[in-house]
Amino acid sequence: MVTSGFFAVRGVSAQQCEDMKRDQEIRRARLLDVEKEIGLIESQLRDIEKKKMELEEWQNRKARERDEIKASLSTLQARIDAECSVCPTLERQVEAFQRQYSFLDQKAQDLIRRIRELAEEARRLDAETDALSAEYERLRCPNLVAGKTEQATIDRCTQIFSRWNALEKAIDALENRLRSLRAEYISTRNQMMQRRQELDRLHAELEKNCRQSPRLVEVRNAIDRQREIDALQEQVDATEKGIARFRGLKLRPMPRLIERKEKKGLKER
Repeated sequence: MVTSGFFAVRGVSAQQCEDMKRDQEIRRARLLDVEKEIGLIESQLRDIEKKKMELEEWQNRKARERDEIKASLSTLQARIDAECSVCPTLERQVEAFQRQYSFLDQKAQDLIRRIRELAEEARRLDAETDALSAEYERLRCPNLVAGKTEQATIDRCTQIFSRWNALEKAIDALENRLRSLRAEYISTRNQMMQRRQELDRLHAELEKNCRQSPRLVEVRNAIDRQREIDALQEQVDATEKGIARFRGLKLRPMPRLIERKEKKGLKER
């Protein structure tokens, strides 16, 4: 036996040497296979690491999205708590207000219509009296002379005077109606003004918190009606002035000889 280095060397047969060499080649081939497998594993690990990083980034994005949704939900809940509790309360208040106010509102609508109709009638009568007065003076009706004035002029003067007396009666009736309407108007307007503060409060609250509420339209209409009622004061005053103006107009009487000739029995003013 020969000793060399760390190994004790004994002579072996040629066959044994060949077997060892084949074993060596097998192990080297296996080593290459294992190194390839390790490389494949390392590649897969890198892919996994990359995928992990992608998944972690995705996770972070979703976490941010989740936080944003939570924040929006919190904001929405606050809005729901504020608006969805306020609006039903306000709408119930409007409903209760309307139950008490609806009769007054309907009365106001009817009053607006009647005052406007009366004002229009007064304007028509005023225009007619102006036209009659002007024609009466143009025809010189107070200065008619029997035998000199044409009969057609005499007849027309008589018609004007008769119509004037009829207009006096119509304006008397109009004045009585206006007096009654004025008293009703003042009473209705005062009742509406007593409720104006509450109406304005409901309007302000609904405008601020519940702009989509159908009750807001009802409140706006009620306020518009009050403004119409306020504006009627000018029409009432103007109508009274028109009647007073008519009272100041006087037709000078026609000569008595015309009255006897025509036997109309006309009333002098």
